[in-house]
Amino acid sequence: MKNIFLLLTMLLIAASSFAQSATTKTNITQRADRMTKQIKAVVELDLAQEKQIQLITLRSAKQFEEIQTIKATNPELYSAKLNTLKEGMDLRILKELKEEQAITYKAHLQKRASKEKQSQIMELRKQKLQSGN
Repeated sequence: MKNIFLLLTMLLIAASSFAQSATTKTNITQRADRMTKQIKAVVELDLAQEKQIQLITLRSAKQFEEIQTIKATNPELYSAKLNTLKEGMDLRILKELKEEQAITYKAHLQKRASKEKQSQIMELRKQKLQSGN
């Protein structure tokens, strides 16, 4: 009887782990697809470029998922790793683009950086106001 209970418990744990793994894999694929679509909205890609960009974004999405474990425990390290991940992905993408496409994509990156900086400034102001009260 104990063996049956133990076996059922192990099966439940294995099934839960498998389901969690499948969900993570789906999230990674969805994230990669979303990033590829965003890039395609900025620059027009040929089929070969699109395949390469999809591989790059898939790799980046996997790396993004891997660093999520440190987000709550070490926000500074998470932020540094996230920035490194973004920069690496952007460099790999730029290598796949033609000169004109690269110019357009770099302009997009500058706009994105400006928006992120504004967002960080607003967040710092918000924190300062909250700590002042």
